[in-house]
Amino acid sequence: MDAPEQVLAQDEALQRQAAAHDPVSDCPLLDGAGVTLLPSGADAMDAMFAAIEAADQCLHMEYYEFEDVHWRGRSLVDLLIEKLRQGIRVALSYDGAGSDETDDALFDRLTQAGARLLEFAPLNPLRRRFNPLRLNDRDHRIEGPPVGEVQKLFLHNWCQQGGDTLPQDGARTTLEPAGDEVMRTDGSAPREHEQLYFESLKAAIAASRSHILLSTGYFMPTHRQWQLLAAAAERGVAVDLILAGYSDIPACVRAARALYGRLLRRGVRIHELHDGILHAKVATIDGVWTAIGSSNLDRRSFVYNNEIDAIILGRRTAGAVERMLRGWMQRAERVTLEGWRERSVHERAGELLSRVWSRYM
Repeated sequence: MDAPEQVLAQDEALQRQAAAHDPVSDCPLLDGAGVTLLPSGADAMDAMFAAIEAADQCLHMEYYEFEDVHWRGRSLVDLLIEKLRQGIRVALSYDGAGSDETDDALFDRLTQAGARLLEFAPLNPLRRRFNPLRLNDRDHRIEGPPVGEVQKLFLHNWCQQGGDTLPQDGARTTLEPAGDEVMRTDGSAPREHEQLYFESLKAAIAASRSHILLSTGYFMPTHRQWQLLAAAAERGVAVDLILAGYSDIPACVRAARALYGRLLRRGVRIHELHDGILHAKVATIDGVWTAIGSSNLDRRSFVYNNEIDAIILGRRTAGAVERMLRGWMQRAERVTLEGWRERSVHERAGELLSRVWSRYM
C-alpha cells in the first residue's frame, strides 16, 4: 500500500475531508490503519488486558486516573509485574490530580518491580516537577502505522515532564499496514499552542455536506465551538448531539442545558442519555470522518488539558460508529425547543450559574 490517496480514490466525500485536513497540522495522515471499535467498557477492558498480555518488548501507558483495575479475575498491577518479570519494559505516566487518591503502595509495588513511573503535574509541593503555575493543566490523554505516532506522543510528553530517558532499542515506531483506513493521531497540548482536535473538528464540520453525529461526556463548548455546529445546521447539515442527561458532575449537565435554546432554534437536534453516565467522546461526519479520543467539547479540553484523539478517514469505521451512535439515540430522550422553554425558573437559574462556572473551571 502506498499513499493514502489509494484509499481515498473514487470517494468524493473522503477526498473532501482529506483535503480539508491537510492544512490543519504537520501530523501525517497515515494509511494502513486497522481500527476496531470498542463500544462498551467491557470490550475496552478485554482489549487492554489482551494487548498487555501480548506485549513482547515494552509497555508505555499513560493514564489520567490510574488504579489497580480487577477484570475477569485478573489484577492490572499484577499483570504489569508479571510482564516486568518476563523482561518487558514498563513505563507509566499518570496524572497528579486524576490519580491523587490512588494508594501509593500500588506505585511502590510497580517501582520495586522495575517499572519507570512519572507523575504528570504533581499536586504535592514537595514533589519534583511541582509547579504552582501549572496546577490547572492536566493529562487527560490502535493497530498499524499510527501506533508509531502514539508512541512519539508518549515519549514527547514523558520528556516534557522531565522523565528519565527511556530505552529506545527495539521499540517499534514503524509498523506494517494492518488495515485500509487512513488515520491521524491528534495530540493536543494547549500550553504548547497545539489544539489539534478542535482544528480537525472545525475543518471536518466546514467540509460536511450531509450529517454530523457527535457525543461528548461534558458539553460546555466555547462560543466558537457551538457556533460551528449551529452554522452547519443552518446550511442544511443534519446535526445530532448525544449528550449526558445524568452526570457525575451535575453542574456540567446544567451548563450544557443553558445553551440548548441557541442550538435548537438554529436546527441542531439534541438527545439526552439518562440510563448511565456518558463519558464517550466520539463524532462522525458524512459517513467518512470519525474522531475517537479523550477531548470533550469544553473549555478545559480546549485551554488546559493534554488530550489525544484518533482522526480516521474511512467508511468502515464511520459506519460502525454511526450505527453505535444511532443506537444510543434510540435510547435517548429527544429535547425539543418547546420542552426546553417550559423548564422551571429554578432550573433556568441553575443553568445560568453553571454556565458561568464552566467558564472558569
